Amino acid sequence: MVPLFGLTPRINEFKVYAADGGNALRKDLLLEVLTIHERVLDLSAAVDGEVDATTSYGDICVRSFPGGGCKMDNVFLRLALDRLSLLAMDQAEINARFLAQ
Repeated sequence: MVPLFGLTPRINEFKVYAADGGNALRKDLLLEVLTIHERVLDLSAAVDGEVDATTSYGDICVRSFPGGGCKMDNVFLRLALDRLSLLAMDQAEINARFLAQ
């Protein structure tokens, strides 16, 4: 992985804002952000111009300990929200989950 990413772990962060200036925690926007999150987790690396489908984000992420899971934090992990649970919730339930956190 060193030729691809170097020796030092990097922190990658992005923040999402609603283009219309409204609530960024709306269900429709959260579903779009979840899609981006899922696509990042499915990324694979390219070595010498060749896509290596065997090297994924999970292979290169920072881990708290050897063999541990990827060290990442996001709204979906903090609130235990996956696509199915988010689809099943209405906006009032989503708001309540965020406020409780």
